Amino acid sequence: HQKVVKNHMRPGVMLQQGLSDKRLYRYYTECGLDGTGIALLSLADRLSALGNYDEQSIMKTTAGIYEIMDVFFEQINIPKPKPFITGKELIKLGAQPGPIFKKIIDTVAEAQYTNEIKTYEEAVELAKKLLD
Repeated sequence: HQKVVKNHMRPGVMLQQGLSDKRLYRYYTECGLDGTGIALLSLADRLSALGNYDEQSIMKTTAGIYEIMDVFFEQINIPKPKPFITGKELIKLGAQPGPIFKKIIDTVAEAQYTNEIKTYEEAVELAKKLLD
């Protein structure tokens, strides 16, 4: 499965960079339910690469992967908020339909999820910046 191969190292990289709401949102937006299986595969890959490292490194890696998986199960229990911005709003802002629509809508949805924006007005301002 392409998604598994493409993302199998991503959980380990996220742990090295530090887990954040934005990284986890992007990971599960792209991987969906497969993200939990990919996280387990990543753990198996890391543990085999660690070899005889100290137990503390193994425990830290395992705990981090479990945290990534835990976020998925938290996310599926939280209803997704209604998006502030749709294609109709972008057209009202003067944008022409095209590939930029998805990028803007996805960026605004991510900012909404991570609480970077909290209102429709903030969403419109962000969309305007992205259109410029």
